[in-house]
Amino acid sequence: MFIILFSVIPVLKAENESSFPEINVYINVREDGNATVYYNITGFGATKFWIFLPKNETIIGRSSKGSFSIVNHTSSYYFYYNSTINVTPGDDNTYSFQLSYEFPFASIMADYNGWFMSPALITEPDIEMTVYIKIPNLKRITLEEPKHIGTKNGYLVYVLQGQLYSQLGGRIIIEYDMTVPVPVKTYSKSFNDTLVKIEYPIYYLSFAEKTVNIAGEAIKYYIDIFSIKPRELEFRFYLPKQAMGGIGTLGFVRGSDINVGGEGPIQLNLALMRYAPGYHETTILHEMVHMFLGKLNVEANDNVRWFHEGMAEYISLHVAEELGIKVEDILNNLDKLSKTLYDKLGGKIGFIENWPDGNDILEPQAYLASYYIIKTLADQYGGINYIKRVCKAIKDRGGVRSTQDVVDVLSEAAGKDLSGLFSKWGFHNISPWNKTEEKEQQKQQNENSEEKEQETNILDTARGTIITIVVVLAGAAAFIVYILNNRIIREVELALSAPIVPEEK
Repeated sequence: MFIILFSVIPVLKAENESSFPEINVYINVREDGNATVYYNITGFGATKFWIFLPKNETIIGRSSKGSFSIVNHTSSYYFYYNSTINVTPGDDNTYSFQLSYEFPFASIMADYNGWFMSPALITEPDIEMTVYIKIPNLKRITLEEPKHIGTKNGYLVYVLQGQLYSQLGGRIIIEYDMTVPVPVKTYSKSFNDTLVKIEYPIYYLSFAEKTVNIAGEAIKYYIDIFSIKPRELEFRFYLPKQAMGGIGTLGFVRGSDINVGGEGPIQLNLALMRYAPGYHETTILHEMVHMFLGKLNVEANDNVRWFHEGMAEYISLHVAEELGIKVEDILNNLDKLSKTLYDKLGGKIGFIENWPDGNDILEPQAYLASYYIIKTLADQYGGINYIKRVCKAIKDRGGVRSTQDVVDVLSEAAGKDLSGLFSKWGFHNISPWNKTEEKEQQKQQNENSEEKEQETNILDTARGTIITIVVVLAGAAAFIVYILNNRIIREVELALSAPIVPEEK
């Protein structure tokens, strides 16, 4: 279609003495972050051109010279049409018209920070678009792509042109500091004796309510699967800044929070408000699995992360189906892609035993391989009931911290030694599962726990007081280290829930 269109356009110019239009785009962002987008389009001669326009917003058109019509075609972008504009000039052979539409959540804000992403400003590569963006309470730009070329009447000015820019998504992204903060509130609701709460900037109450209700409706399924009933489940929103993974990282749970028993909040990207239906829901359900695994003492480390991700994807999609969320396409794609990867690697998917953290090529494959393992075993040994047995085995064991531990609990749930299968998949140094040894280890752990409990009970008051002081001081020190550690790793730790399949940008 592109080749035909580009070959026809020069002929149209010659026959009709027309030119490509001049397009000026004005994006006026309001205090709440919503915006109105205006296209001022001028030129001369009869012509036609294509441009992206949103599917779900009402397009208002007004002509001051000549006339125009819009014919919408599907595009590769979920929210946009590839629209053909047919233009007829007025008596003086010129035309001038305006298109406008509302653009929700153009800017997303939290505290003193803001994040702006334009609609897809895509048109024919030969057409130059000048874009004017006005953002209220803008104090300082901290990052932008592309760079603005100047300012005019309070607008930041950008010039967009070329096929490469269209292929990159036609977006203008601005991270900025604000002169005033956005107030924060907390919304909470109880489900099955579990309090679900979220802290949110005041403009996003409906999104906060939706988040709490999705998590709350899912709680009963997670309690059934994990045999754990949390007292509280907390969520927080964060901005899709580049330092936080941008729009590609939909949510995460800090590894440090998982390793202290699944405490701490689940972090959700506020950009989910602008994603296609289903992403918000499945992201919540995925992250909840990580939190519940943390409560079972499934450690977050490079040797066990594949288990975290495989379980999170399998369980979240199962619960999504139970909730009536349409995930059939996701499941079909995952099954197809994971099987394709398995065949491509000749079944050698054990590279995930040491997670390829930050590797842009291997990491997406690692998610697929992780899902393939959990899905394959669940299909063979009883579906979600097998997953329940796995969780029980983990709980009885007191947690897992290595791939060997994971293979042992998977074997116990299956009632069969799976070490040979994992060796076949390319995992290294996997020892056979010994059922008798497993029971002895559990017995020893129980005896040790009983001995510790007896020792605690015979402490006298004075000694107890001393120990209490020491514990408090040690706890304070540990808490300080924990806070400092979080401040450091917050910027460098990859989310535990990167999408299984990277999104088109």
